Amino acid sequence: MKDKLDKKRLIFLIILIILIATSCSKKNNFDKEIAKLSDKKATAKNSDDLSNDKGSRTRRIYLKEENNKYGFVDKHDQIVIPFMYDNVGSFGKYALARAQLYDKWGIINKKNETIIPFIYEAMDDFDKNNLLKAKLNSKWGFIDKNNQIVVPFIYDDLYVFEDGLIRARLDRKIGVIDKNNQIVIPFMYGSISQFSVSGVAYVSLDDKYGFIDKNNEIVLPIIYKDNNWNNRTCKPPKYISVKLEGKYGVIDSETATVIIPTIYDEINWGNEFGYELPARYISINLDGKYGILDTKTMNIATPFIYDEVYYCCNDNPDAILVKLNDKYGFVDAKEMSKFTSIHYDEISFVSWDYSSKAYGPFEFILIKLDGKYGVISVATGELVIPTIYDEIVLGGMVDTEGTPWYIPIKLDNRYGLIKSATMDIVIPPIYDELFYGCETNIPEYVFLKLDDKYGAIKTKTMKLVVPLIYDNIDFSPMIGGFTYPCYAPSKYLAVQSENKWGVIDMDTSKLVVPIIYDEIDCDIPNWNYQYNIGFAKIDNKIGVIDDNYHFSELSEEELSVYNDYNAPRYIDGEFY
Repeated sequence: MKDKLDKKRLIFLIILIILIATSCSKKNNFDKEIAKLSDKKATAKNSDDLSNDKGSRTRRIYLKEENNKYGFVDKHDQIVIPFMYDNVGSFGKYALARAQLYDKWGIINKKNETIIPFIYEAMDDFDKNNLLKAKLNSKWGFIDKNNQIVVPFIYDDLYVFEDGLIRARLDRKIGVIDKNNQIVIPFMYGSISQFSVSGVAYVSLDDKYGFIDKNNEIVLPIIYKDNNWNNRTCKPPKYISVKLEGKYGVIDSETATVIIPTIYDEINWGNEFGYELPARYISINLDGKYGILDTKTMNIATPFIYDEVYYCCNDNPDAILVKLNDKYGFVDAKEMSKFTSIHYDEISFVSWDYSSKAYGPFEFILIKLDGKYGVISVATGELVIPTIYDEIVLGGMVDTEGTPWYIPIKLDNRYGLIKSATMDIVIPPIYDELFYGCETNIPEYVFLKLDDKYGAIKTKTMKLVVPLIYDNIDFSPMIGGFTYPCYAPSKYLAVQSENKWGVIDMDTSKLVVPIIYDEIDCDIPNWNYQYNIGFAKIDNKIGVIDDNYHFSELSEEELSVYNDYNAPRYIDGEFY
């Protein structure tokens, strides 16, 4: 029994020792965690101090101008850097900004501390070499963020290429240096482009052009005249047109390879499109005749037989408009043996977006054959309006974006309309006259004359809303004029029958003012009597018709008010 009790006491003692040891270990770990947490709090406190410091990069500040001076404010519009500088750049690399003070440039930080003194005549931002290009005593050089001179101030011009090399001009000659002012290309050239991926640069020497590599070894002889590129401080276009002994060819600037030999009289790049190639197919001239160059493959795609090759077809580069033996037509670039009949007498390019497509791409071409007009679609090269009309006015009725809705046509001295979207005739050419007003906006109505009678069609529905029964109409207020521009026409139409005038409300197509007046002018300004429909004259009385269609005679004083606003158009007994 006693042995059993001693054994239990021993087990209890062992358990107690283990518990005490575990507790001590946990306390030590706890103390360590407390110490770590204390360290973190101390670090966090220092960080907050920095973030609250005005010079910290974590504080966002904003450039602001006041009284022609620049400074910086925070998001609460509190001044951080006073308004004292003539010019300031943005805070970029190293949280530094260039600033101008009294016509001199220097560098400041966000505490408005001067990091680089204000001694320079000009200064750029940090470049890809982490250097500042600056001007001192009319010469250019490079400094680092500590104002240490890296490239001395001896150069007339400096330009940093994409690969970090620096184009430099010294004593009217151009060479290339690195960021340590080591000469890479000697100062002997008139111009040097950036080096391509393959390591070649386009250079000029004594007004001749060729290619060198980064060891100044000639890759392509410097013998060519430049034809189509005039910006030689940066990367040239992929293809450069060059001239040699009066003949033209093409060089690939990325590899300095002649891909079109210099044997042609002309390579027509289409300068209105800039120096890059304007389309896949361009014209090329040999012995006075044109062929077609495929710029994708740089192969000559057609024989040299054409009088002209045109640029109208960017929307459909495979349909190329050409002139052959004084006739016009299309060739198919995909299948040059497939010739559309080249037999049209005359062409006229039409661009409907007058603001942005003045030089193309064009959508339709007006053509003439045997004295009659039709229309060719550039998208297909096919005839979309047959050559049977005496006159076609492409671009005659366009919307505000320059896209046409309707095309006026004339056939046997009669007028009609074609809907451009479908090329269907919506108003047959049977009318003596057709009036549609402004060419810069779709008119709401088209006014017609047939057998000396006038009426109107609503363009949206193409339905007759004013019958052809009137001897005359005054539609000028509805299609634009001195008072109403095209986008804000009057809704009232003055009509005449048997020498008397009335008014039709075009919203309802109803005669709202009876035909009893000697004269009516609906083109009335709204500065005064703004609810009036127009001026009217009846039984030698002059007045206005209000929007309730009642006539009110005007006194001489009231008439003079209209005269002061250049408007009654009623002076000395006559409407104007």
